[in-house]
Amino acid sequence: MKNKIMALAAALMVFGVANTFALGIGVQGGLGVGSKTTGGPGLTLKLDQLPWVFAGNASFGDGLGIGVTADMWLANPNLVAFLNGYFGWGVAGTVYLSDSKVSIGAGGRLLAGLNAKFFNDFLEAYLQIAWQPGATFNLAEGEDLIGANIFYIPANIGVRLWF
Repeated sequence: MKNKIMALAAALMVFGVANTFALGIGVQGGLGVGSKTTGGPGLTLKLDQLPWVFAGNASFGDGLGIGVTADMWLANPNLVAFLNGYFGWGVAGTVYLSDSKVSIGAGGRLLAGLNAKFFNDFLEAYLQIAWQPGATFNLAEGEDLIGANIFYIPANIGVRLWF
């Protein structure tokens, strides 16, 4: 009986919290240009009550690259009609795996973008660009152990559905 009461209390807490925020989940694609060129599909997640936006990207080619970002929007002012601008900072991490190379990277981000919501704020479209300097740690023979990546500019376009 005690377990049933605990389960009911937990379910009520989850449903109560779910009604206090909106969740934006979407897809994005992009291209990064600079000392390295990457690009690929990704997923994005944002809660309307938090200024953080999370994303995960993958790149395919000679190997598999997986990147994650966490961006804090400092402002999201309305520019014209339904078009908003935003800017902020963030952090990024990457892992790259191939037959001959393994590397792990981390860095910071300065970002700016445009976003717009449609269909009663159900669909959000956005375009974003960032400056993402960082360091890479190579775990392969014949590579420098640590590398710097000062000039890397990723750009993404995507959509989020809000629930």
